[in-house]
Amino acid sequence: MDLNKLLEPYSEGGLRTIGGQIKWLLKYVPQDSVDYAISNVYTRMDTGEVFESGEKLDYELLRIAKEHDKNDLEEKFSKKVKDFKKNLDTENFEWNKMTKWQKIKEVLLNKA
Repeated sequence: MDLNKLLEPYSEGGLRTIGGQIKWLLKYVPQDSVDYAISNVYTRMDTGEVFESGEKLDYELLRIAKEHDKNDLEEKFSKKVKDFKKNLDTENFEWNKMTKWQKIKEVLLNKA
């Protein structure tokens, strides 16, 4: 897939470039979301999708990149919360099984 050839109808005399789109997208989202958006939108263009203008193309790239970034952040956050709850439940369960003297020992050894 030749990205420059796909962008040609929207280049506005060379003013719009792949590199320019990437720099612009990086102002709003991380690199992996930019890569995903470029791949997604240009693959759709390669299979025949057409945009009304270069501006519509740019904003579709931004929309896809932001959506990917949002989903990625939600997934990471959800995983961290799940891991935190798992650790918290495990620690509390073990702590609740200990006798008073075992708990005192843990505190004195700076383990609790």
